[in-house]
Amino acid sequence: MQKKFIVKLGSGIHARPAQKIVEAAQGCSEDIFLVKNGQLYNAKSLLMILSMSVKYMEEIEVVTDENNAECVVEQIGKVLTGE
Repeated sequence: MQKKFIVKLGSGIHARPAQKIVEAAQGCSEDIFLVKNGQLYNAKSLLMILSMSVKYMEEIEVVTDENNAECVVEQIGKVLTGE
């Protein structure tokens, strides 16, 4: 499963939203990644997410092999879009 989101957080992804992403990703038993410019970042790693340096209005893709992870992907999407 994969889905793209536009980051609508005014400050981009900093520590607080990154932690929320990690918490959501831990609900997925398989690996789950954020993709920026073709590079994969482990969504279960706070340091990996922070190292992405995601800015406002950048496109991020959430990718996982788990078929029933739609809920987790949507939770991460809500963090990225500021909902």
